[in-house]
Amino acid sequence: MSDTRNPVLVQRVMDERTADFREAHSMGFLDHEGMELVALHTAEGIEIWDLQDTRSPERLSRLDLPEVNGGDYVRVAWQLSWQGSVLYVGASEEGIHAVDTSDPTNPSLIRTIPTGELGGFRVGPLFAVGNLLVAASMDNGAGFSVLDISRPAHPVLLSTSSRDLPKIYAYASTAPGPTCTMAARPPFATC
Repeated sequence: MSDTRNPVLVQRVMDERTADFREAHSMGFLDHEGMELVALHTAEGIEIWDLQDTRSPERLSRLDLPEVNGGDYVRVAWQLSWQGSVLYVGASEEGIHAVDTSDPTNPSLIRTIPTGELGGFRVGPLFAVGNLLVAASMDNGAGFSVLDISRPAHPVLLSTSSRDLPKIYAYASTAPGPTCTMAARPPFATC
């Protein structure tokens, strides 16, 4: 995008390869060995595409995830975030799926982290920052959790914040420094 004030559509891909895409709550991006990768969620899991040639994007792989079957708030791949070669996928009542993408043409599930190890709430928004993963309740004001992901197959819950949070419906959240901020209904919340 050479002029950010006047973006120009380079390519639109709408065919059988994209028919299974879900409403994009987030997309994960990663530079990997000369490829510009994007991870997208589908009705059954995720897909990884190479966007190096924007005029001809290439689907590299697809991975169906356990218990994901096209739901809107249950049995769904909600948001995702890449940290190194691991893609973390918020999966509502299933918790978080950790996916090994070291070979983006053949991703594999490392493990599913159940909600009981995450603070006990359905996971939607999540963001990996360094060795930390911030996971947020998707729709019931249950709170936030912070996990140590320095060992991706064995994340450790560091803290959960669920006391005295207002009942809100979070659409997105982020952790810019020492605070968590989210777009929510009511309009704004900080914890």
